[in-house]
Amino acid sequence: MKIAALLFCCLAFAAAAGSEEWKDLSVRLMDGEARNHRVKLGLTAEGKDYLIFSWENSKVGYGELEFLQPGRFPARKTLTVDVFYEGGGDSLGGLRLRLVDRRGEIFQYSPGAASSPGHAVYVVDFSKPGQSWGENKDGKFDFPGWFSGLAVCFKSAGESGSLKITRIDYEK
Repeated sequence: MKIAALLFCCLAFAAAAGSEEWKDLSVRLMDGEARNHRVKLGLTAEGKDYLIFSWENSKVGYGELEFLQPGRFPARKTLTVDVFYEGGGDSLGGLRLRLVDRRGEIFQYSPGAASSPGHAVYVVDFSKPGQSWGENKDGKFDFPGWFSGLAVCFKSAGESGSLKITRIDYEK
């Protein structure tokens, strides 16, 4: 898979009580040029970093952001992750959270019912298998795990738009 762009960015992940904070995060945009996708880092007036992912006449129905220095988490029954974003417009089909287990199996999760526009909430129940692929594809999450990335889904190929990811929190 061709890596069209590699960005080193510092996203400001909020440190609310009981949540983990990421200070430095490397992001890789998968096949960005071939898919007509772009990613760039910005800075708010308050000095907080954000990431803008944009697509113009996308050649596929999704985009992929991979974390190169992902946050890790120990064994647990559930994991709650909050992704705060702006934009996306009518072409945004949703965000999918990707996690990897210690054996290299990749799991993908859709946001849950507690989500609202601008706030995707993921409550991962590790006793229930998620969509998975990769090494050791047995559908069982083998701890410890880490955050692999996000898939940005569009309603269809040929769409254009942008999404500003402003914050990601996850429980300790």
